[in-house]
Amino acid sequence: MIIAVPTGIKIFSWLSESLSKTYLTKYKQIYNLIFSIYSLSIQKFYEKYINYIIINDKKFKYIITKSIPFNSVLDLQKVNSTCLSVEQGVDPINMQNTHITCFTERNTCIVLYGSNSSSTIGLKYTKIVKNMVKIPNSHIGIIIGILLSDAHLSKGTNINARMQFKQSLKNISYFYYVYNKLNHYCFKGAYLTWSTIQNKKHFGIAFTSRTLPCLTELFHLFYKFNSSLNKNIKIVPRNLYELITWESLAHWIMCDGTYNSGVRIQTESFTIEDVVFIINILKLKFNLDCSIHYQRNYPVIYIKSKSIKKNLHNLLPFMCGEMLYKLLPNNYKNFKR
Repeated sequence: MIIAVPTGIKIFSWLSESLSKTYLTKYKQIYNLIFSIYSLSIQKFYEKYINYIIINDKKFKYIITKSIPFNSVLDLQKVNSTCLSVEQGVDPINMQNTHITCFTERNTCIVLYGSNSSSTIGLKYTKIVKNMVKIPNSHIGIIIGILLSDAHLSKGTNINARMQFKQSLKNISYFYYVYNKLNHYCFKGAYLTWSTIQNKKHFGIAFTSRTLPCLTELFHLFYKFNSSLNKNIKIVPRNLYELITWESLAHWIMCDGTYNSGVRIQTESFTIEDVVFIINILKLKFNLDCSIHYQRNYPVIYIKSKSIKKNLHNLLPFMCGEMLYKLLPNNYKNFKR
């Protein structure tokens, strides 16, 4: 996307300096991408090389000049021990709330839209920027899959929708598998949750997205207002055939699936009409042989073993390693992709 604006105008609120030709020439900043990183322990950079890191806190400015390998986790302790030169030094223990700006070399490569989306934790969005956010194909499959299962959308009056996704601590690997792909839409990082069921505390981990117009569009597909309950309830989108992909199905299985010869997807919250509708879509779009089973008098979807085995090549590329037991027999640990 190319945006033409008069020079010197700050079009994004998180940019710390002007974009004027005078400023860029004076400081020789021939770089076109700026990342602001707050959560130092989990952020990853998806550019090939980062050549300069400028670290600003309240007292000092630090400059680290050393290339960091592609996809490496930013670890100040490691960077400090291998950097070419450090001004004022870096204390990684006291850097948790430090503002970091990274300048990368100009890159004119054409990439798949959304494939280079990075974390935006801590970045404040203006209303204009929020309206610019669109969900790419590389993310929509994940979002559809988790919305069919454990994620939910909420929306206030005259406010855009936000998404929350929560998992129990035993599924923390899968949670971060999703979070690392979708933290582009979050202002705050992941957080712990707990609830009491039958006098026993259960702990989980969750993330909540920003309020975004693109999520409001999904809200209107997945929810409708129930006047008798006086609240919005989740429904199966009528255009599910167009929305669901193999990636969506993989995430649906990882959230709500169990392996028992075939794969059973827990759909107790859906009506029998919705379950029949879903089965028809799975049959027509993916040629999956499905049937309806009942669990505690509620309908669930059962995908037969032969269909699963025939389509492993479609599902496995999207599966988190720790969740393979939901798709494969008990000896899944010996399975080679």
